[in-house]
Amino acid sequence: MSTHFNSTLRSLEGDSPWRALRWVPLALLFLISWFCWFFFSSVPVYLTSQEARLQVEGDGIPIAIEKGGRLSKLFVAAGDEVEAGDILLAMESEAEELLFLEESRRRSGFLEEARRLREVEASARSVARHAATSLGASVERAEAEHKAAQAAFEAAQDEVHRSKRLGQEGLLSARDLVAIKAAAQEREAEALAAARGVVQAKGELARERHEREVALGEIARQIVEVVSLAEASEAKAASLRQEVDKFFIKAPVSGRLIELAVLPPGAVLRPEESLGTLVPSTELRVVARFPLTSSLGRLRTGQTGQLRLDGFPWVEFGTAKVLLEEVAGDQRGGLLRADFLIEKASASSLPLQHGLPGRVMVEVETVSPAALLLRVIGKRRSVPRAARG
Repeated sequence: MSTHFNSTLRSLEGDSPWRALRWVPLALLFLISWFCWFFFSSVPVYLTSQEARLQVEGDGIPIAIEKGGRLSKLFVAAGDEVEAGDILLAMESEAEELLFLEESRRRSGFLEEARRLREVEASARSVARHAATSLGASVERAEAEHKAAQAAFEAAQDEVHRSKRLGQEGLLSARDLVAIKAAAQEREAEALAAARGVVQAKGELARERHEREVALGEIARQIVEVVSLAEASEAKAASLRQEVDKFFIKAPVSGRLIELAVLPPGAVLRPEESLGTLVPSTELRVVARFPLTSSLGRLRTGQTGQLRLDGFPWVEFGTAKVLLEEVAGDQRGGLLRADFLIEKASASSLPLQHGLPGRVMVEVETVSPAALLLRVIGKRRSVPRAARG
């Protein structure tokens, strides 16, 4: 009993009031810190959109049938990514394709004939060049022979004149003079024959040139005619190709098929019938709508925010950083429209696709916790006043 009594006395002696006061500085430090934080620190204030949706720039492009027919094969399905020019579906076009192939063969035939005629023309020109060279050489030889014969004839005439003077002086017999005159006549005949040879050679050259020009002109006319037929056939084949292409529906731009009718082979398609919608692969943006009363004047271009997609918990998939690009003047239904650009690097885990809904939180200002508390109290106190009014 005395032992317990002594322990109690020692315990009472140890509970000194100064021992309790040692916690006062810590409490004061905590209160001062909280006071500074409450009145002087800044916390961000976010404005949350009432609705938001991912959209591409511009509207979706309808997949329409230009020419009616029967479906042959469907190559894609809704949700597929396609590139510009990819074939989406094909319709039966055997008759049109046969006409196109037949016209293509006719065009190939014309082109082959034009190629053959050009080869004939090239060969004819080569032969004409060789013939002209040969006949030109003949004309040159004939002219050289005529020049030599003419020189011999002139020399013989000079000899006749000298012989006549010698005969008159009695220095040359009459028989020798007759022989000299006969030789001069022979030279004259040779010169005349050489002159006729020159005329004949030049005539042959001119005739050969004329014949070659006529032949080459005829070949050129045939080439022009065949090329004209080939061009007409090419234009017709191109027209038939366009008709065939109408039976193959292709993607006008790159993008995603968000809608596409499911049709069996053989289904009848009517002209101008829409089979689906293609959303272009342009830059995705977020179109959000905020309550007009709380957002008017507080949303400004250049503000940043966060995008959370419905159905994709932000704890697991994260959020995407967005940048306010434009505050539109659209205020339908008491909502203010705002367009945001997406920073794709911050949304690697989110499936960014056209049409997905979500919410956007925009940081509009920073205030102290005290100011924020006063705003909340003011809003709550204004509700009853409005109700009473």
